[in-house]
Amino acid sequence: MSATAEYRMLDLRGGRHLPPLRWEKDEAFCFTGKGLFLNSPILLGFAEPAPRAAALLDGYGLPEPVVSPQVKNALEPLELFATQFVPADVQVASGLVRYWLLHVWNRLEWKSATSTGPDAPPLEKRLLFRLKDAPSVYLFHVSLVERLTPLRLAGLLFRRCGPTRPDSGGRVADHQADM
Repeated sequence: MSATAEYRMLDLRGGRHLPPLRWEKDEAFCFTGKGLFLNSPILLGFAEPAPRAAALLDGYGLPEPVVSPQVKNALEPLELFATQFVPADVQVASGLVRYWLLHVWNRLEWKSATSTGPDAPPLEKRLLFRLKDAPSVYLFHVSLVERLTPLRLAGLLFRRCGPTRPDSGGRVADHQADM
């Protein structure tokens, strides 16, 4: 398997039938380079009208990913390097639903992450990371995608990475796996 075939880029477009997710209050901590320590969950909501809890997806973007308990429960036991699941309560028509902000402060350059040489970071430090020069790009090792696929998650799209960079226009392969 080539180094680029080992990664999938996370694409969170949300459901077209749902309004976008938004912050209920301004949270300035999201892009810090370390773990977060909060006294209470982040409060999120939807633009009107708020959906019923039964209509929710397993992933949204703020731009940091906000994922369902199913995603958290599948990935958290792996203790992914420089990754934290931050509690986030989402206001829906029927009340609050617990979600998790996927806070990843592991940032790597694409070239070093896909390198096979002795200077390459060990696999455990590159299972999930953000591109150093494009921090809105989240890259998942194929082993994580394979772990999530059987869960049949809604709203998570993983795109194959192109040979040069995953976020370069036209260099992302056409194959998409909508979960």
